[in-house]
Amino acid sequence: TQAGLNPDPRLIDIERVEALSGPQGTLFGDASQSGTLRIITNKPDSNEFDAWIEGTVAQPEHSDDQDTDISGMVNIPLLDNKIGIRLVGFRADEAGYIDNVLGLNQADQWEDARIDAGLPVKPRFNNSSKADDDVNSSTTTGGRAAIRWLVNDDWTVDVAGIIQDLDVDGFGDTTAGLDDLEQLRFQDEKLKDKWYQVSLSIEGDLGFADTVLTGSYFNRDMTYDADATSYQHDFDQTYNPVYYAIYDFTGAPRGKARQDQEDDRWTFEGRLTTQDESDSKWSGLVGFFYSKLERQQLFTSDVQDFSDTEYYANQGYTYLSYLANSPYYNPNYDKFHNTPTDNWFFGSYDLEVEQTALFGEVSFAATEKLTFTAGARWFDYEQDYTLRQGALMGGKQPNLETDYFTNNESTSTSDSDWVPKVNVTYQFNDDMMGYATYSEGFRRGGSNAVRASSVLPRSYDPDKLKNYELGFKSTWFDNSLSWNSVLYRMEWEDMQIQVNDPEIFSLGIVNFSEAQVDGFETEITWVPTDGWDITLNGAWINAEISDDDVILGEDGAIVASVADGTQLPIAPEYKASIAVQYSFDSQLLGAYPYVRVDWSYVGDSVNSLDGTESIVFTQGPTDQPSYDIGNFRAGLDAEQWSATLFVDNVTDEVAKQFYNNRWGSLQRISVNQPRTVGVTMRWKF
Repeated sequence: TQAGLNPDPRLIDIERVEALSGPQGTLFGDASQSGTLRIITNKPDSNEFDAWIEGTVAQPEHSDDQDTDISGMVNIPLLDNKIGIRLVGFRADEAGYIDNVLGLNQADQWEDARIDAGLPVKPRFNNSSKADDDVNSSTTTGGRAAIRWLVNDDWTVDVAGIIQDLDVDGFGDTTAGLDDLEQLRFQDEKLKDKWYQVSLSIEGDLGFADTVLTGSYFNRDMTYDADATSYQHDFDQTYNPVYYAIYDFTGAPRGKARQDQEDDRWTFEGRLTTQDESDSKWSGLVGFFYSKLERQQLFTSDVQDFSDTEYYANQGYTYLSYLANSPYYNPNYDKFHNTPTDNWFFGSYDLEVEQTALFGEVSFAATEKLTFTAGARWFDYEQDYTLRQGALMGGKQPNLETDYFTNNESTSTSDSDWVPKVNVTYQFNDDMMGYATYSEGFRRGGSNAVRASSVLPRSYDPDKLKNYELGFKSTWFDNSLSWNSVLYRMEWEDMQIQVNDPEIFSLGIVNFSEAQVDGFETEITWVPTDGWDITLNGAWINAEISDDDVILGEDGAIVASVADGTQLPIAPEYKASIAVQYSFDSQLLGAYPYVRVDWSYVGDSVNSLDGTESIVFTQGPTDQPSYDIGNFRAGLDAEQWSATLFVDNVTDEVAKQFYNNRWGSLQRISVNQPRTVGVTMRWKF
C-alpha cells in the first residue's frame, strides 16, 4: 500500500477481506492510522484440481452500453501433491453513464478592459467536438499466478505475481449546476493505471517459533489527462490583465493538465511468532520491516494554441518570455530554447523514501479470563526529494540546460520515533468478552512541492493518531445472536493538512495542532431461525478541531486559521447499514435458492476544512448531502454451478459523495453508479 495512492485490485478469487479498524501502527506501520484492509487471496492447493469460470452481463440505467465481466481460475497439483499452481485471469468492461453535454466556456469578466487597452481578446467557444454520451467507460484486465511448494512438513514456499491494467476513457464525475449525470469538459480526459507485483514468501517451523519471511517488488505506471479549462480560466480571471498580467490567457483558455508517474517499491519483512500449541501463558511475535520507494512524477499544464501568433501578443506570454530570457531570473537564459510552446507550467517531482522498522507484540494470560497485551513499533525513515518547476517547456520532459526553471532544489528529511499499543481483555463467561485498548498510528512526514518564493514550510513532520477504546463482544440465545460494540476517542496530533500559500499560487502540507474524534459503533448479527441471516451496523462519529490554531508562514503571513470545534471533512456524523438474507432449504432446478437485501445510509458531511483550502482557489467548505443506497440479490447455488440476478442501487439514488474543488470554481462531484440490473453465472469444473 501507499499513503493516498493505493492501487485498486480487482477482487477475484479472494479468500477473505479483513477490516481492522482503529490505528494499526504497531503491526502495519506508516499510513494505517484509521485502520487496515487486508485482502487475502486464495492460495494454491497441492492436493486437488479445481477450476471455475464466471461471467456477468449488466445494464446500467442511463447508459446505451452494458457491463461485461469474465473471470476464471484453475488450480493444478503437481509432483505427488508437493506443488500447487493457481492461475487467475479477468477482464471487466464497465459502461459509461456520464454525459459530456454541449456548453460554452466561462465568460471573460475583463473583456471590456482588454478591448479598451488594445489587448487581444478571444471569443468564447463550445465543446461541440468533445460532447458525447457515456464518456466514463473503462476496461480492466489482469491476472495472478501463484506457486506453492510444500518442501516438507515444516516449510512452505510461495511465489506469486499479479498484474492489472486499468484504462479509463473519461472521468466519472459531474459538473455542479448541471443535471445529476452530466459534465462539461472541453478536452478529452483519460486515465491509464498499470501495475504489477512479484513476491516470495517462506514460512517455517523453527522448533521454538514459527517464522515468515516475505519480499516483494511493486511497479506502477499511471498517467492521466484532465480538462483544465475551468482551472486556467480562474487563473486568467484573478487579475485585471491591463495592470497585472502574469496569468493572462486572453480571457478564453482551453487547457489540459497531464500527470505521468512511475513507482518502484521494494519491501521486505520477517516475523517470528510463538507457536499456538505452547502451554505457556506468554505468546507474541517480533519482526523487522524495510521498504524503499522511488517515484518519478511529472505534471504539466498547457493552454491550447498558447504559442499561436495571436497569443504571442498576449501579455502573459510576453511576461514569461521576458523571465525566460533574463539572466537575472533564468540561469539557462543563454541556452534557452526560445521556441513556441503551449506549456505555461510544469513540475517534476522525484522522490526516494527508505523506511525501516522493528516491531513486536507480547500477550500474557494472567488468568483464564484476564489477558494483557503490549506492543510497539520503532520506525525510521529518510526521504530525498527533488523539485523542479518552470514554464515554457520545450519538449515532453524538462531539459535542465534549455528550459526555464523557477525552482530547482533538493531537500532531505528524516525522522524516527515509536508507537505503542496496550490491550486488556476480560472473558466474563463463554459468551461475553470486554476489552480496553490504547493504540497509536502514524504517517511519515516529508517535503513540500512549493515554489521558491512560497512562505509555506519546506518540510512537515509526521502526525500521530492516539486511540482510546472500550468495547465488548458477545453471543446470546445459543449463539443465534452476536452483539459487538466499541466506544472510542482519537486524538490526532500534528495533523497534516494541505493548504494554499496566501501570497503565491502554491500548495503545501502543514502540521496543525490537534483534532479530536469521538465515536461509537455497534454491530448485531442475528439468525432467528434456520435460513435467516440478519446483520445491522450503526456508527456515530464527532470529528472536529479541538484547539484554536493559526499557522504562520515564513514571513509571518497567516497561512491558515482554524477554530476549535470546526468539523473535519468527509466525516459524516451518522452511518448505518442492514443486510437481510434468506436461504431456502428446498431445491429449485437442483440448486438451493436465496434472496438478499442490503441497505446503507451515509449522513451529511463537508468537503473541506473551514479556514483552509487544499486548492489554489479558496471556495470554503461545501455541504455534502446524506444518501442511502439499497441492493438486491436473488440466486441459486448448486454443487457445480451458481446463478445470481442482482439489482444494484435499487432506487437509482444519485449519491453526491465528494465535491471536488481541485479543478477550479466549477466544482466536480463524484457520484455513484446508477441503478444496474445484471446476471452472473459461474460453472465449476
